Amino acid sequence: MITAYYFPPTGGAGVQRIVKLIKYLGRKNWRFTVVTADENSRFQPRDPSLLEELPNTVKIMRLPAQLPGGKSGLFKLPFFKDASYIKRWFGALFAIPDVRRSWIAPAKETILKELKQKRYDCVLVSAPPYSLALLAAQLQPQLNCPLILDLRDPWSLHPYKIHPTRWHKQKNREIELKSIGTVRYGVSAYALLLNFYRQNVPDFKMENWRFIPNGFDEEDFVPSDPPPLEKNCLHIGYSGTIHSAVNNPELLFKIIARINRHPENVTKKIVFHHVGKSLINLEKAAKKYGIQNSIKLWGYQPHKEALRILKAMDVFLLLHDDQFKDSKYIVAGKVYEYLRLQKPILALVPEQGEAAELIRETDSGIVINSSNTEHIYALLRRWVEKIPDFGFIKIDRFSRESQAQQFMEVFEQAIEDFKKAE
Repeated sequence: MITAYYFPPTGGAGVQRIVKLIKYLGRKNWRFTVVTADENSRFQPRDPSLLEELPNTVKIMRLPAQLPGGKSGLFKLPFFKDASYIKRWFGALFAIPDVRRSWIAPAKETILKELKQKRYDCVLVSAPPYSLALLAAQLQPQLNCPLILDLRDPWSLHPYKIHPTRWHKQKNREIELKSIGTVRYGVSAYALLLNFYRQNVPDFKMENWRFIPNGFDEEDFVPSDPPPLEKNCLHIGYSGTIHSAVNNPELLFKIIARINRHPENVTKKIVFHHVGKSLINLEKAAKKYGIQNSIKLWGYQPHKEALRILKAMDVFLLLHDDQFKDSKYIVAGKVYEYLRLQKPILALVPEQGEAAELIRETDSGIVINSSNTEHIYALLRRWVEKIPDFGFIKIDRFSRESQAQQFMEVFEQAIEDFKKAE
């Protein structure tokens, strides 16, 4: 059984990990029941095409979920219409660890009822939302089978998670460490996160946890012609959600304007492409620097169409602003698809972070602190004229099929340990 709040037809990067796990283990005769949320919200992207990848043996149990102020209330006021950051701030102010915490009670009831009616070998709970880690900790002592917690993102260390006050961050950290200490088995998409738990969770058993990063699905890269783009340009692609902080591309826009307006010894211009959802007005930001004709906004696209568009790019951007110290703990799932497409990655990330280590060990691009604007400018001036070659070393290990095999090993070990303990 898998509990995952985000599941198709909901789209987005967070959905991919569980969909691909079910897809590939289904081919090995594993059978899955998925307990998921039926959230009627405009905040989540939709990608019904992902349902086509699931085997017909999957049982899906959808439980209603309602966000605070979803149908009426505070967030319906005109002031909040486009203020996504303010909505998230107020949500973080009043709901710890997140606004979806109310869903875990019906989820827990459903899971326990299902386990009484049918035998399951194990239960996987996938977070975020981080409240599902609380669910995992609550379920742990009540199950007659092993439970595994899958952490797709860091929790209190995530730079995108809003903490309105120091107390909120401290409280999140307290709940996090207690939950992780309660759960017996776990998987993390981040190696640095496991090191953090080893140092901060009493009696943390590293041998019961596994580092399984995100990845790419080879079958998503079907032969297709990329969309035609303007010639004599350096096309820089970025996929995923853009926030008002941490990955705000304005710092790049400023550099692009500088290069495009002063084209001495530069024969091409730079065009920035975004595939996905943006929580800021990118057109307004581009106009601020006079490069409105140098950006192309594709909007949110079904997964395979997004990959087709990215295939046309010359360079990919990875951006985690180093002024946010917790940026070193994140990688972003899009990076693995960048690796598979084998186009150079301009990684504007903390030089000592996990993303930087990935770029270096795969020889897939250049790492520069986002604050080092002169270095970024000089590099892009060179890349406009000639894009260097990179090795893209040992990227096959990030295939979703390989990762499904690793998950299967975790499941089998947990099942074996549980039987021995009975």
